[in-house]
Order: sequence, then C-alpha cells, then structure tokens
Amino acid sequence: MDTKKEANQNQLILMKATVKKQMASTLKKVGRGVHLVGFLVFPLFNFAQSKNERVTNLSGQWVSENVHSIKLNTDELKDLEFLKNEVGNKRIVAIGEQTHNDGATFQLRGKMIEYLIEEMGFEVILFEAGMFDLHYANESVKRSMQIDSLRNGILWFWKNANQHDHLFAYLQQQLQKGKELEFGGFDCKLTSSYGRKNGHYANMLKALVKTLDSQFFSSADFVSYLHVWDRIDADMKKGGLGSFSFKMNAREQADFLKQSQFIQQWLLNKGQLEWAQMVNTIDKGIVLYADFSIGKALFNKEWLLNLNNGRDSLMAENLQYQLATKYANKKVILFGATYHFARNIQTITPSKVRGLRLDKSVTTGGILHPMFHNEIYTIGFTAHEGTYGYVKKGGKGKSVKKASSKSLSYQLVNQKYDAAFVPLKNISADSQYWSNGAIIRFLDYKTDTAAPDWSAVMDAVVYIKTMTPITY
Repeated sequence: MDTKKEANQNQLILMKATVKKQMASTLKKVGRGVHLVGFLVFPLFNFAQSKNERVTNLSGQWVSENVHSIKLNTDELKDLEFLKNEVGNKRIVAIGEQTHNDGATFQLRGKMIEYLIEEMGFEVILFEAGMFDLHYANESVKRSMQIDSLRNGILWFWKNANQHDHLFAYLQQQLQKGKELEFGGFDCKLTSSYGRKNGHYANMLKALVKTLDSQFFSSADFVSYLHVWDRIDADMKKGGLGSFSFKMNAREQADFLKQSQFIQQWLLNKGQLEWAQMVNTIDKGIVLYADFSIGKALFNKEWLLNLNNGRDSLMAENLQYQLATKYANKKVILFGATYHFARNIQTITPSKVRGLRLDKSVTTGGILHPMFHNEIYTIGFTAHEGTYGYVKKGGKGKSVKKASSKSLSYQLVNQKYDAAFVPLKNISADSQYWSNGAIIRFLDYKTDTAAPDWSAVMDAVVYIKTMTPITY
C-alpha cells in the first residue's frame, strides 16, 4: 500500500474508532445494556406540572436584550442580519424541525438557508436523507445544472412541500450564476427512488469497481456480494419506497457484513474513501432494518430504542467523515429533525415517552458535539398554536395543543412576537425563569419538555407563534 492509500485508510479507521469511543462514552452516561440500531418515531409526551407550582415569567429586559424578531411570509433577508453575530465563525449550522409536518418551519428555515449562503458564505447542505441518494443527486445536479435532481433525492415530505418552492428556486438561481454548491446526505438508509429503484447503488458500485480493477470485478468475493444485492434490489422493487427491510437471519447478516468489510477495505486501498463510507453505512443500514416491522416499532419500545440509537450512531459516523474529511474546509448546513441534532437528550424530562427511554437515547448531535463543539451551532424550532400535517392546498391539518404558561412560546406570545430567534447562550442572565422548569416543546406538539440547562441541548431555538401544515 502506498503512503497516500495508507493515510486514507488510517484516517477512516481513526474516524470510526472516534465515533465508537464517543458512542461508548454516551452510553456509559445514560446506562448500560443499550444495543445500537435506529429508526426515529417522534416521541409524544404527557408531562403534567403541579397546579401549585409557581410560574416565573421571562423578564422583558432579557427578551429585549436577547430575542430577535423575525418576519414571516416575506422573502426579505434583512431581518436575519443577527445571524452574523449569533452564529459568528461557526462553520457548521444544524437547522432542525419540530416534526416532519411543519409548513411554517419549512418556509422560515428555507429563508435562513438563503441568508447563510447569500450573506455568510455557506456552500454545502447535508440532508437527513440517504448518503447514496444524495451522492447520486449531487452528481446529477452537476451534470444537468438542474436543482430538481436534488429535490428528487430528498425525503418525500420535503420534496413535495410547496413551502420549499422558494428555496429550490433560489438554489437554481445560484447554480445558474455559477455558485459552487454541494449537496449530500447523512442517513444510513436508501431513502428515495435514486437509491431504492432500478439497482442504482449496485450498478454504480459495479461501474466503479470495473473501472478500477476488472480482475477484482470478476472475483468470487465481489460476485458473491453482488448476489446479495440482487436479492435486496428485488425485495425493494417489490415493496416500493414504503419497504423498510430486507429480511436476513443472523447468519446471513454476519456473512453479509463480512463481505461488506472486505469490499470496504478494497475501496480504501484504492483511495475511495467516500465509496468505502457509503458501502459501510448502507450495508449496516440493511442489517439494521433486517428485523423491522411496524408492529415492533409501535409496541416493542426497547427494540425501537435500539433501532433509534443505531441509526443515529451511523448518521454521526457519516457526518464525521463528511465534516472532517470531504468538506473539512467548507461551511456546512445540516438539514433534518431537531431530535437528531440535539445533544444531552438524556437530560430532558420526562425521561420516558410511551415506554421509550430518552434517558437511554443516543443522538447524532450528542456524538458529534464533543468532536466539533467549537465549530457547530444547533438551532431547534418551537410553535405555540396553529395546525400541522401534510395536506393538499386548503387542507386544515391537525391542531397544535397550546403550550403551557411555563413555555417559552407562551412567554413570547405575551410579549407580542409572531416569530423570533432565541439564542440560549445567555440564559443565566434570567436564571429565575430558565431554572424554574422552563419548557420548550421541540420534539412534537403535545410534549411539555423541560431541561436543567437548555443551552446544553441546543444553541438557539426559533419560535413561531402560529404553525401551518405542509401543503402539496
């Protein structure tokens, strides 16, 4: 192996070891016995507070000194100028969403992304979508110079949302102006038709291997690996985009992962770090979901916890490679659910959600933050009232339960804000409110979630008074 290949291999090995070490550290803090696997179902909380508990209001002085008002339903970017000071020189901005059904959030996050690109020089967007799907989409964008290729590679509720029309029109304009933008995904699953139809993944891998070494292309090891993928592709074709799993017994899983590791090593020896990482995460994702069923997801909460933790662990590993290697010198936006980006999720109360233990959960942000704490800025969303859902234009959606009087959103409603950006770095300046059980609903619309230190969970939260649903 030459020096460059050895360096590449050592870099990837070190990366995986670092992630595993961080996962082990996190799991040690939250309890033993958690096996790593993952699929996110947003928690629903039922958090009752004592009627006799005194409510301390957020002080007007703290609000005036820290909270930034935002205009909704406008494309003007001037009201986001505070981001230059709040984000500062951080090169990674993770922008979440309360649920995957938040139209007003989608629209406002799109505006924030435009500002980060236009005014602060951000040049990469990484989505909570398949690593391969977005690799395929990014290559298609480069060839066609059409942003529709990207839109087709992300998850269906983002793809179809009318609230994303302006963002994608802006990105198209930037391409036409010659702006060098990069797009990627960090999920371990195949999440779009790019990854789940027509054998795209296996076909692209075959083409790459044949170009690199036709002799290895015909080897028994590679042919055997492709035979498994023929079965996986046939299963996905039969099940469509709604098919989560390819069934494998324990022996088949072990054999498949052994084959996969051999292919990864070969790719590393050829200097193909990105493909080695994609093979690693996709194949582990296949095994991760091999035992998946809707019934288990709904009724076996320990199994679901393991699944959630494994998915987040693999996403963290993918992001470490992307942030530390592929895009090491670039300014990156992360696009996904706040749950994945939050850190110290174990400190949130209540700790048990329909039997699912937050105090034993592992999140992508929790693993990543120790590695990139000087570079990353995490933003969540919260809403006070309104409706949410995935509806045709004119549809009503589901009602948002109004938040309690101890919630941040209630406090900002009382101070006449329609939307606002709330940095959490200076909460000690109003410790009476923030240490008295301050509530920020950031995972769903029923859960009064509290934290002993919200600044340890995320760096800022965007408040929207009235949520609206996704329309298509």
